Amino acid sequence: MKFNISTFLLPVFLLVSGISSAQNFLSENFNGNTIPSGWAVDDQGTGACRWMIHASSTAVPMLGSNYLFVNSDSAGAATVGNETITSPLIPLNAGSQVFLSFQHFFRKRNGRQDTGRVEVFFNGTWIKALEFAASTGTASNPASELLNVSAWAGPEFRVRFQYKSLRAWYWAIDNIKVFTPPAADLGVTGIQNLSSPCGLAVPLPITVKIKNFGGQVQSGFPVSYQVAAQAAVTETFSNSILPGDSASSTFRLLFLPRSVAI
Repeated sequence: MKFNISTFLLPVFLLVSGISSAQNFLSENFNGNTIPSGWAVDDQGTGACRWMIHASSTAVPMLGSNYLFVNSDSAGAATVGNETITSPLIPLNAGSQVFLSFQHFFRKRNGRQDTGRVEVFFNGTWIKALEFAASTGTASNPASELLNVSAWAGPEFRVRFQYKSLRAWYWAIDNIKVFTPPAADLGVTGIQNLSSPCGLAVPLPITVKIKNFGGQVQSGFPVSYQVAAQAAVTETFSNSILPGDSASSTFRLLFLPRSVAI
């Protein structure tokens, strides 16, 4: 008989000082029934494929509310998609620490050259920041993207989403944000799911994945975990994590499975 250690893990705690509030420059959830004011749709393809607001559905529920959607499949066999939607102007100070985040489901059609591209406007030029050429996320569990766009911050900043296809599938996008994150904002995004034969006193390491959601490099912070009603174990993460990056932390003190009552 085996048991999973993650069954007994209470939340892992990160203790960070100096937390400040975020500043949002753009926050759009597309919950209205039409394309939001200030957003520009450019339809350069053929057929009925174009960006629209779509309600949550059984086929593509996303997060349970309206979302931005472009559908190459429903537009017909002869459809050539070249569809772009551009945000309003987002004036930013050069040198600012700025991030772009969104949630999406890009459904790739095998054998087709469909792509989803994210571009930012900087110094009079559109610059590719991200591109998707394989299925990303799912219809009910969209992928979350976090992109550091600080290098392109400027007074004429915009972001646009471009979908190119030839009778492919679709791209669904929601919760687009451009923001300066808090200086200190860390979170645990995963705990290694360990298992051990019941009754065997085999010391096992506890490993967690930590992500820096903040705007500054973080290092030297305490990380704690607790198993069942036992005392919490606290150690210091001494390496550095850049803004937007993740790192794994393995506790030096090993966990003894026999100490857990089941």
